[in-house]
Amino acid sequence: MAKNDFKPFATGKGANVTSQPDWEALPALLSGFTAGKASSAQVNKALRQASFIAAALAQYTASKSGQDVLDDGDLSGFIAKMSAAFGKDFQTLDATLTALAGLATGADKLPYFTGNDTAGQTDLTSVGRDIIGKAS
Repeated sequence: MAKNDFKPFATGKGANVTSQPDWEALPALLSGFTAGKASSAQVNKALRQASFIAAALAQYTASKSGQDVLDDGDLSGFIAKMSAAFGKDFQTLDATLTALAGLATGADKLPYFTGNDTAGQTDLTSVGRDIIGKAS
């Protein structure tokens, strides 16, 4: 199992953090804390929010990529690992599907390919529908 050095802070039951309603009403949320003005619960809340997301993203990256996510300051290395992790859950963009997705859909329309990974659309008449529907 890949290692993740990033851990969430103050996530235990009864952690010393400001409540969410108080946090959202805090004037310092927009301006930041000034000297001598932040309680430990407020500072802990800020640290928890940042570390929680960082830890979750790092764990996802480690789990999906199978590579260690280390606290080594290597931002480009982490981005490469994160890209590898996302590649495990999402299909890469396909030019053929993108061409089809670019067509406007509508009644009696038939998509067709005009070239490699390019598509067009034509009207489908009742005669055309009858031909397509024939078994032989």
